[in-house]
Amino acid sequence: MNLSLLLVLIVVGSAQTVLAGSSSVSTSQRLTQATQLPEAQQTPSKSSESIEAPALYVDVRSWVENQVDGVEGHTHIHYPDIATEIGQHAQSKEQKIYVYCAVGGRAEKARQSLMSIGYTDVVNLGGIEDVKASLSTQ
Repeated sequence: MNLSLLLVLIVVGSAQTVLAGSSSVSTSQRLTQATQLPEAQQTPSKSSESIEAPALYVDVRSWVENQVDGVEGHTHIHYPDIATEIGQHAQSKEQKIYVYCAVGGRAEKARQSLMSIGYTDVVNLGGIEDVKASLSTQ
């Protein structure tokens, strides 16, 4: 709708309201009605059901360890930095997050750290070899 037509609608709507002395339909209501798209052209509203984010796999080993044998496509965050950096990668605190390290100890520290700041679905996968073995069986 072009601007001049919109202005005409506002002026006409205001004049009709004043002339009729009616308060049944206000100018703002007319403006809202005039600018609404037909139902088929409206942007769909977000569903009350959220789309679940894919699981996030996080290697919490050191940068050097990750460079030597990291898993492609997995996120790397060194375990001491997990609490401050996870927000750059996780879509929500409810997203499933899998953490792993060399054998599982640092991954457990990372898991506990994430749980303490409100992440609700964090799993310690253990060590890198466990992760690689599970990937090769999929």
